[in-house]
Amino acid sequence: MISSILRNLKSLRRLWKYFYADLVRYSNSVKPDGSSEEVALRRRMIMACHQIEKGLGMPAPRLNFGQDVVNGLIQARSLYFLNPNKKQWALDLSRDALLSYSNFHCGEALLESKIKDHLGADLEFSNKTGVLPVSKMSHSVTASSFDEFFLSRYSVRDFTTQSVDIEILKECIKVASKTPSVCNRQPWRAIVVTDKNSVSKVMSYQTGCRGFVQGIPAVIVVFGDLSLMTTPWERNQPYIDGGMFSMSIALALHSRGLGAVCLNLCHSIEMDREFHAFMNANEWDVPIMMIAVGYSNENAKAGVSARLNDELVTTFVV
Repeated sequence: MISSILRNLKSLRRLWKYFYADLVRYSNSVKPDGSSEEVALRRRMIMACHQIEKGLGMPAPRLNFGQDVVNGLIQARSLYFLNPNKKQWALDLSRDALLSYSNFHCGEALLESKIKDHLGADLEFSNKTGVLPVSKMSHSVTASSFDEFFLSRYSVRDFTTQSVDIEILKECIKVASKTPSVCNRQPWRAIVVTDKNSVSKVMSYQTGCRGFVQGIPAVIVVFGDLSLMTTPWERNQPYIDGGMFSMSIALALHSRGLGAVCLNLCHSIEMDREFHAFMNANEWDVPIMMIAVGYSNENAKAGVSARLNDELVTTFVV
């Protein structure tokens, strides 16, 4: 009885240690001061752009909707423009949002003069924000061909010695960036490792790769960006969005004939700190997973990995 209580207390103590570590990381990641001022302003701008897009995509957008959002975007963009660490793509994104809003109102929005005064001569639309007719978003993939493609992906751990073209990996990550995310904040980051010695070192932080680590040509390490969250109830969102982003990468790799295996990054606090230091990652970068990548050996085998029955996965509310 006493030994059971002691075990439970020890388990609770360890659990609270990790809760506290997560609390510190979250608190340090979301404060909008010092070096993270650029991130805080960019976060505000991205969220405002998303709200404008969402409003424009409604069945019947209300005229002059979201005036507070537009005002907030102009204010944040003005401050962001002065920030020495500003990113041009963020300025382009927010400009396009304001132009889309203005175009929807045919230049007669209540905030039209404020938008024009803010943008000045910067009126070149780059299609980074706005809406498109769904009917024009055509594709040639059928349900059967998608099913065939999706179900043909397996976790591969047996690779050839052929190196992986870095441009192909760039393409896969670029395509994966189309993954949906909370308010389009895209809270993810991918670090690509192709140097053989570096691959071995990175893989030393993953305990499930014994037996094939020496044959891995490349590794993609995916992080979630906690600094793009704004409220405590969003603290787990980088794991969700980062996981979806990782799956998109895996599918993009598969579409280009590459084999891959997704590997977890479940670390102790101590190993997490060491891993962050080695990867030169920021405190707000939360590890999501590694994806080992290469060309499958001709005789490579992959586990069937049977799936749960439909009844255990899906519940219908009718």
